[in-house]
Amino acid sequence: MSPTPPADADRRRELPEADPRGQPPKVPGRSGVPLQTPSLQPSPARGEGARESVPCAPKALLGREGAESIHSGWTQWLGGRFLNAPRWLWLAFLGCSLVLVLFPGIDLAVSGLFYTPGVGFGARGTWFERLVHESTYWLLILGVPALIAVWWVQGRVGRPSKGDCPNLSSSPSELHPVQDSNLDTGIGPGTGIDIGPGTGTDTGIGPGSGNSRGPRPDGHILGGRDLAYLLLVLALGPGLIVNGLLKEHWGRARPVNCVEFGGSQTFTPAFVLSDQGGKSFSSGHAAGSAYWVVVALVLTRGLRRRYWLGLAVGYSLLVAWARLAAGGHFFSDILISWLILALLARGLHGRFYPHPVTKPPVAAS
Repeated sequence: MSPTPPADADRRRELPEADPRGQPPKVPGRSGVPLQTPSLQPSPARGEGARESVPCAPKALLGREGAESIHSGWTQWLGGRFLNAPRWLWLAFLGCSLVLVLFPGIDLAVSGLFYTPGVGFGARGTWFERLVHESTYWLLILGVPALIAVWWVQGRVGRPSKGDCPNLSSSPSELHPVQDSNLDTGIGPGTGIDIGPGTGTDTGIGPGSGNSRGPRPDGHILGGRDLAYLLLVLALGPGLIVNGLLKEHWGRARPVNCVEFGGSQTFTPAFVLSDQGGKSFSSGHAAGSAYWVVVALVLTRGLRRRYWLGLAVGYSLLVAWARLAAGGHFFSDILISWLILALLARGLHGRFYPHPVTKPPVAAS
């Protein structure tokens, strides 16, 4: 039998002796500090209340609370406002614009779905296409005076009597509640019916919960502030920005006039100035039809809002289809008009319906 090497014998003498009471051995030089020896017992199987930790995800590195904190921070940042419009809506506008400029083939591909070589755009000139095309003008010509008439009649018929006058000693939030603001919740980071990241904020456009349910305190359908808001959105959005600025000065050729679809004019991407003398960018019909979505959000409440909002959105999509099928506009013309109106509606909404500053509760003395 071979003798034990001297080095191994010295190493064995340096190991501490185990405590007869079953306690882990003490390390020399560190009194009272037990050695952390790994457990040799097998881990319990799944289904018995044990969880296996896999240190490969961000939550394992940051911890569950750290990951939730980062998610909450991004949600609050996206829900923050720039020029009274939520940042997520600005990012959507910039992102879509960048994609459409870098990949102009998207416009040609979408318009190509409605074009047949040798025939052209088949829906152009049909009675249904002309009906949808002309409906945007008639709705604005008849609808806007109707809104003014509703507000005027309410002011004459629904004027409260002396005994029904509101208490002037009430707070401004009671006399002019934020309940008149119907755009506070909906699409975007918020509550109610949300499309977008986050919860708990009130930035977005669309049906939501909170103050959008129930009748107005004064029983009116349309208040003076609502009417001023709607008229200004119409004047600045479809009127000034879309038709007055972009359509009249960008010169983009319409699809039906481009060489790619049997015309003689040169195709240019969105946001690129052109000398073709066209009026394709952006779509006034798309902005005018989407305007009724804003009207539906302002005038309707509760369950009725779903139906009126559905009709307004459906009509806006129908107008978009008609303009694409007739070769009157590219896809980018319609999408940019929608986003411009959404940004303007949210920006003006923050001005017309400012959120009240909540004061901390005063402790009872």
